[in-house]
Amino acid sequence: MNYIRQRGAIHRTILGLSSAYHPSTNGAAERANAVVERYLRSYVSFQQTNWVDLLPFAEVAYNNTIHSSTEYTPFKVVHGVEFNPIPEWSLETDRGCDSQTWLSQVTGLWERVREA
Repeated sequence: MNYIRQRGAIHRTILGLSSAYHPSTNGAAERANAVVERYLRSYVSFQQTNWVDLLPFAEVAYNNTIHSSTEYTPFKVVHGVEFNPIPEWSLETDRGCDSQTWLSQVTGLWERVREA
């Protein structure tokens, strides 16, 4: 538990404890679960046997949807760039940016998300 608190302090997050088997104590997780459940319900087979195969697709869909509270996708918040499912192949390679530029961009993004 101490490790989790230290990680939270580094990222300036607040550790919110909830009770097991009482979903109402963790509203954010319940909302996320409802979105994933809605996705799975749309694509699962009649026999409901393929839902586990669809979980990675549900995760990608969820993590690449703009959230109203932050106005960013979770993927961008974590990685600092938007998800590109099909990279463009070309002879020219995009080297991106150096680590200091990336770090300052991501730090600014995290500050904006924290303020949201």
